Amino acid sequence: MVKKMYKAVIFDLDGTLTDTLDDLADAVNHVLTQYGFATRSREEVRSFVGNGLYRLMRRSLPAEVSDADAQVYTQQLTAYYKAHALDKTKPYEGIVPLLEKLNARGVVCAVATNKRETAAVDICRHFFGELVVLVKGDNGTRPLKPDKACIDEILQELHLAKEDVLYVGDSEPDAYTARNAGLQGVGVLWGFRSAEQLREAGFDKLAGNCEELFNVVENFS
Repeated sequence: MVKKMYKAVIFDLDGTLTDTLDDLADAVNHVLTQYGFATRSREEVRSFVGNGLYRLMRRSLPAEVSDADAQVYTQQLTAYYKAHALDKTKPYEGIVPLLEKLNARGVVCAVATNKRETAAVDICRHFFGELVVLVKGDNGTRPLKPDKACIDEILQELHLAKEDVLYVGDSEPDAYTARNAGLQGVGVLWGFRSAEQLREAGFDKLAGNCEELFNVVENFS
């Protein structure tokens, strides 16, 4: 009997498809060093990501820094990161074969991220080529996840019903995004959060590796 599969999978990017943590940490610490602030460890940056560059910069700065100054520092973070987004970033183990397998089975792959859209497009094009057909990110006007705006746009552009689409991410905002969009969500354990954090966030299922994730896609429920 032929198994019914999801027609599409929408992936988060940072911590889900690509390990971007080192480049993000380097960019944050570049700005902090420029202004004489204490730098942040890799693990601190790991805990700060998931809600866009402004929230990453805001969380990395001392509490007494004003929001207005944090905006200025975010602009510098954005510029530096744009120039260095591919220095150390790489796909997680098994991701490219997973995308190839999904594409071969006719499953459409897209990305919804809080990363700046231009950077997200560059990263996806560099590592995944045509395996990812659509990328939605922070374009300056669209609300960030966990708002479902980017998901709704992807569903509309790909002419898909939400019940045919799976959402995959690695953090609390991703779990909330899936719920807000009415999609089943899967949390991956190789990203920026622990299994306990992902369960508490409300993911429907967890996947410890790409084979487990493919099995979820393959066994439509």
